[in-house]
Order: sequence, then structure tokens, then C-alpha cells
Amino acid sequence: MLKEQNFSGNSSALGHTETVPCAVGIAIWNNRNLLPGLKQSLSALSTQPRLVLLFDNGSTDDSAGWIAQNWPEAVLLKSPVNTGFAEAHNRLIEAAFANPEITAYLALNSDALLDPDFFKSAFPALDPEMKMGAVQPLVLHLDETMKPTGRIDTTGIGFNARTGLFIDRHRGETPGAAHQTAGPVFGPSGAVALYHRDWLAAVKDPEHGYFDRRFFAYYEDVDISWRARRLGWSAVFIPGAKAYHQRYGSLGARPEQEKLLYRNRLWLHLKNEGWGSLLAPKLAGRELLNLLRAATTRPWLRDVLAEKFRTAVAIGRGYDPKLEKIDPRDYPA
Repeated sequence: MLKEQNFSGNSSALGHTETVPCAVGIAIWNNRNLLPGLKQSLSALSTQPRLVLLFDNGSTDDSAGWIAQNWPEAVLLKSPVNTGFAEAHNRLIEAAFANPEITAYLALNSDALLDPDFFKSAFPALDPEMKMGAVQPLVLHLDETMKPTGRIDTTGIGFNARTGLFIDRHRGETPGAAHQTAGPVFGPSGAVALYHRDWLAAVKDPEHGYFDRRFFAYYEDVDISWRARRLGWSAVFIPGAKAYHQRYGSLGARPEQEKLLYRNRLWLHLKNEGWGSLLAPKLAGRELLNLLRAATTRPWLRDVLAEKFRTAVAIGRGYDPKLEKIDPRDYPA
């Protein structure tokens, strides 16, 4: 059940007087160790979001108990099981937009922190009249102790034409002048992604949600941006908006991650390019390699084969050729 939240006036529960009509949504899964730093980061913002919501995805480390005791001003939603990144944010977005004053939504990973002036730079870049509906900040990398490494984590989603894969732009590079220019980006990385309400309303699938819940996790942020672009919406990289991200602090690199990547890459292209995408040499070659790996070096990948291709049929049927075709190569990594 949602707690009652007071939206009157300009002051927040943290005592700040400057706010933006934005909700911050955070999906957590056994991330109790990250919560104190996350709360501190949000409390230090010079411009406060109107609402902070957390979705506990069936944690077993009493994350929900810590939030109830130490973060009472936040709204807490809970699930008895792990619903995945996509569905958790679907429910958070619905809860946020139940209030008509909220005009934007920030999807924030539990292992991500915000620069104090984040909203001062990021929020003004949203322009629904020009269909500029999503903002990608300059995200810097954190090590396992949540300390900056001096490297970039991501400047947004880009397409690597050599591999045929969507990747994080500039990942691992040292920040410099080349990363200080605002400009178009395919879409924001789901780790720290600011979306306008109208952008999300446009892409919402009545059956599968804002983020396609079938993806569970990984590539759902690419999919939602691809769908938005096909509807005429754009995203922009704003280097003055800074954030920090540990990466894998909320899930961890493990076989389950590879299974999701293996499955979702195919779904992503079928959904946004149709069955003709299988004719692309890189995609076809990758699928053949995955089949061979499933039969030999990665037998556990067989677990997802049936679901992958059974669901692929439904996803392929959902492709709408009437919408604008987007060439990912126009947004290089």
C-alpha cells in the first residue's frame, strides 16, 4: 500500500525549498548496504524531486525494514518476488504519475548516486513540445567501495556498427573536453535516466507496460528508447548533469545475466526491426554462435532457448512497419 504523500507547496520532506515536479524511482533487490549512501546522495540535492519511491523486489536482507525505519519520507512499494527491473519501474512510474503534478520520472539504480546539482542541469533539457523527452547525464564510474575511479561509466546508449551491438558510449574513457558537448543520443542508460511524462505515455504498451516487462532486465532501456524514436521522440546527452554508477552493484555479473542478454538481444531487434533483422549478417551470426554455445560450451543456455524463440514469435508479430524506421548506425557509440 502506498503511504500518503503531501504534494502541497514547494517544500519537500527534507526541508529544501527548491523542488522540481519529478519523481525518483529506485528498484532494489538485496541492496540494504547501498541504501544509506543512496539516501544521503538524494538528501544532498540542491534541487529536490517532489517524490522519492522505492520498489523492493522481494529482498531477503530486510531492505524494506531499513527503509521503513530510516527513510520514512520515501514511498515504499513491495513485491514478494523479484519482478525484474522492467516491471519494478513500470509499477513505480504508475505510482508516480498517479499524482498529476509529477511531469518527469528519473529511473535511478540502487548503485547510482547523483551530483548535488543534477536536476538544475538535467530537468530544463526536457522539452515535450519539441519532443525532447529523455535526458542522459554524464555518468562516472564507481569502484566496489563506491569511490570514483576517474573513468566514464556511460554517456548514453550508442550503437557499435563493428559488433552490431548497443553499448554504453565512452565507457572506460577518461573524462575530457570530448565529453563536454551536449547533443543527441539514441537513449539514456537505464542506470540514470530522466524521462518526461509525455515521452513515457507515448511509448506505454497497454499489455506490456512502459518498459517491456517480458525483458525482465537488460536491453529494456534500449527497447523503450527505440520505440520512442520510432514515434518521433528524441533524447539528449547533458554533460552538466552528473551522476555516478558502480555497475552490477544491484544484480552482479553471473550466468543469469548472460542468459538475459542472450535472450533479449534477439527480442530487441525483432520488436523494433521485424523479422527482416535476422537477415543482418552480424545478428544472424551471433544467433548461430549462441546456438552452438548452448549445445557445447554453455549447456545452461538451453534453459532459455524455448522461451526465447517462443516469445520471439509474439514479439515479431508486434512489429509495426508503419512507424518510422530508425537506423541505429546514426547513433554511434
